[in-house]
Amino acid sequence: MAVRKIIGWGVIIFGALILIASLFQSMITAIPLLLFSLVLLFFGYIIKGRGSEAVAKPSEKKKMSILKKIGIGAGIFFLVIIALGIIGSMISTPTKTSTLSEDEIKSTALKNITYDDLMRNVENYKGKVIYYRGEVIQVSQGIGDNYDLRIGVTPNEFGIYNDIIWVNYRGSRVLENDLVDLWGNVKGLKTYTAVLGNEVTVPEVDALILNVVIKAGNRTV
Repeated sequence: MAVRKIIGWGVIIFGALILIASLFQSMITAIPLLLFSLVLLFFGYIIKGRGSEAVAKPSEKKKMSILKKIGIGAGIFFLVIIALGIIGSMISTPTKTSTLSEDEIKSTALKNITYDDLMRNVENYKGKVIYYRGEVIQVSQGIGDNYDLRIGVTPNEFGIYNDIIWVNYRGSRVLENDLVDLWGNVKGLKTYTAVLGNEVTVPEVDALILNVVIKAGNRTV
């Protein structure tokens, strides 16, 4: 019936909107939204299909039943592919293990590199180890002990850190507002979607060593 078709399309559209919204969430939030959207899309397709069958002739129902099975199978296949792609894109990239010792990493690291220099000439620093002290601005947990960190590396006169770098980090959990020492390999530039939906491009670094200097709760600034 027409009402079923309308309801079916409504459920499909709602599921599609949730699927799109899941793309802008952290992995922990996005996976439940993604699964829920796939369920809605599936049932919306079923409801819409039944609405079409209800007004069809007997000879047409058999054809529609076969087409529906084919359509459901193809739809599930493509939804699974999309879901795997989305989940894969949200998993943090594990950091590479350095063959250097901790002392060698610290002694060979480039220091006093301004954020402006790194941003403008990132190609010159690719593969090199750099050092920064900075504030953890945002933490996004991936799988296991993998994290995506946004770290501000330039303090202003009030002790507030600006100039964000993206850090791929594996290790013990750190918290927002922790003050940390970072030694890492420069990977290049990273473009990500911010909370407001705008795209932001920042330097990307694979952390080799990350030490908490002052915990967030102990900071006075």
